Amino acid sequence: MTLEQHLDQLTAILALARAGSTNRAWQAFVDAGFEGKTSDPAALTLQGRLLKDRARNAPNSERAGLFAASGAAYAAAAALRPNDSYPLINAATVAFFAGDAERAGELAEQILALLDNGQDKGETPYWGEATRAETLLLLGRDTEAAAALERAIGLAPYGYEDHATTLRQFRLILEKKGGDTAWLDQHMPPPALHYSGMIGIAPGDTGGAEKIARAVAGINPGFGFGALAAGADIFIAEELVKRGAELHVILPCPVDDFRAMSVAPYGKSWERRFDILIEASASLNIISSSRALSKAAIELADEVAMGCAIDHASRMESKAVSLRIPDARGVQKYDRWANTARAMTVLPLERTADSAVPAALADAVCVTYLAVQNADDLPQPLGATGRWHEQGTALFSFPDLDSALGAINIVRGDGTGDVSAALDCYIISAGIDDNTARARTARMARSAAPGNVVAGNAAAMAFLLHREKATAEPLGEMASTQGAFTIYALRGI
Repeated sequence: MTLEQHLDQLTAILALARAGSTNRAWQAFVDAGFEGKTSDPAALTLQGRLLKDRARNAPNSERAGLFAASGAAYAAAAALRPNDSYPLINAATVAFFAGDAERAGELAEQILALLDNGQDKGETPYWGEATRAETLLLLGRDTEAAAALERAIGLAPYGYEDHATTLRQFRLILEKKGGDTAWLDQHMPPPALHYSGMIGIAPGDTGGAEKIARAVAGINPGFGFGALAAGADIFIAEELVKRGAELHVILPCPVDDFRAMSVAPYGKSWERRFDILIEASASLNIISSSRALSKAAIELADEVAMGCAIDHASRMESKAVSLRIPDARGVQKYDRWANTARAMTVLPLERTADSAVPAALADAVCVTYLAVQNADDLPQPLGATGRWHEQGTALFSFPDLDSALGAINIVRGDGTGDVSAALDCYIISAGIDDNTARARTARMARSAAPGNVVAGNAAAMAFLLHREKATAEPLGEMASTQGAFTIYALRGI
């Protein structure tokens, strides 16, 4: 293997870790043969990072041992690169988490000497100052740490992922010390916004546009997640793009079909604006491959958009906020977001455009399939509307995600907690038995490690809305007849 290939492998594994795929990253590290390489500082540094991530997610009984192993890996890397502050600061912080405050302090003093003597300035100017800030925090010099952190963020004001990594570390240090973490909030990356709104706004409604612009400015999001129907959706999305925020579009059906149903009937100007926003979007997520738009698909896409905002905010150490633009004369609709503690801005607007007569919505339902591996004799759970078997896998259908999640907990309560399971949400035309969706869910269950629950994108993102303190860890992609799709491991069911 060439040096370039070696570094490419390490970079790919690090990317998995940064995406939150802790277990998959560790397995890739082991499979590549990096574990135990005591003369490779890059591999040792990554090993320390992966063990630290595992320690954070481990039960209390395993945490100290994993932190100690992480610290040993970082210390070994630092010994091979004595003028590199990165493994040294991590060795210091891990020693602190492992309960060895004296060792953490000794290493912290070494790091300050390196930085003050100009022997190491960090990988980038940001990381140089961030390392200084973390070192000062470990030494209990919190006021100086806060000033150094402010300087670091000033050096890379849009390095949100780097900021998130630093803030996460600082919160953990302060929490272990029993200190105040509120001062970190001023450095959080901008919020992730879920948005939705009514169609009945005229394309030239400057008054409505100004009110929407003020609402978006008040939230000051850096990322937006929602659809692009004519009216409020497009007004909000345009404001996000104008402000330099990332736009992530989630549609209930393919682009051309959504355009024909939810944009074109309301005027040519909306179509042009829709096309521009699709081109400007950072990502595009199509919830259902069905070309017929349905109420079920619209509702699922909205829940997925909410989950995407929650997921992004979690990874960025930020906040998720929702912006709703309902008809001022209509009945206010409340959903799961309103039942959480997350922030929501509601801006009712007067209808300024006559509603076009849209094409009739398709007759379809949202079905959640649950597949449980090695459980042929499993009785049908309460709430299940159907049952099948395929190659040793029991499959059940449910009318909603909550019922499927409840069934998983019942299965675990029956003493079969080591079985693997999978679930996903599908839009299915009424009266159609979709064996393709069931087969896909069964394949996911067979790919899952014992005791794990995995899910496709729709169920994983909606899950984050349905369960407080839940996480969905990306595990990689699985091929299907409709293209590759991402699988997630669900935590906090």
